[in-house]
Amino acid sequence: MKIKTVVSDIDATLLPPDSGIRLKDEVASIIYELEQSGVMMILASARAYAGVVPIAEQLHMDTLGGYIIAENGASVYDAKSNALLYAREMDRSDVLSLWKLCKSYDADFAFSQTDCMIASDFSKGFVLDHKNCDLDYIVSDHPQRYMKDAVMKCSVSKNEDKIAELYPILKAHIEQQYPYAVTYSTANILDISAKDCSKANALQQLVEMNLMKWEETAAIGDGCSDAEMIQRAALGATLTNGKPECKKIADMIVESCYEDGCISFFKHIIKLNSGSNL
Repeated sequence: MKIKTVVSDIDATLLPPDSGIRLKDEVASIIYELEQSGVMMILASARAYAGVVPIAEQLHMDTLGGYIIAENGASVYDAKSNALLYAREMDRSDVLSLWKLCKSYDADFAFSQTDCMIASDFSKGFVLDHKNCDLDYIVSDHPQRYMKDAVMKCSVSKNEDKIAELYPILKAHIEQQYPYAVTYSTANILDISAKDCSKANALQQLVEMNLMKWEETAAIGDGCSDAEMIQRAALGATLTNGKPECKKIADMIVESCYEDGCISFFKHIIKLNSGSNL
């Protein structure tokens, strides 16, 4: 088996949670070695597109090529040309209704634009997202004024206890009334996106565009949103910090993100492609 495509989650996979927009040099170096050998890199993240671009540039994907899957599969971009290849947009009138709904529960709401998030306020979850992803937040009481691009994802933020309280309420209401799913992003953030959005579905779009093949793909991730792509890939891996759903179906489990376990995975692919004894 020769691996021609590698798909990787970012947070808690390539780097520990809340570690910002730059990979350790050792991690970036081994990925670059893979790319130089002809392997195509795909970054698949829950982050907004703008929060993935700096890491893609660190990996030279802007010159070597590859793809960015953002917002857990709501959008797919060509990393070299920045062209949007696939999108699961949210209806703008729905977004405005959800803004009002979440504010009625005393929760802060934000929606994505190409290079920023538009928010009703700047509570803890959004502050952490801003710092971790170097993602600008514009706070406004006039969402229509800033809704100029397609909306791929919305988020709800407050303190951990309030988010835990609101999750079942908002999930039941929104998933019954709208064609969207509500999922936990962090302890302080809930994400809202189209029900059929997933990293695996976004990858399938690339398959249908003849840009990759599952049987030539290796994938690594830690979260529930990564499980399907790990399972469908020819070689699927997770880390010791991965969710049970990932560990159950992974072909290999490497050290945690705190120990840069992804390096073992990438080294394994290099050996596999070179025909070395493993």
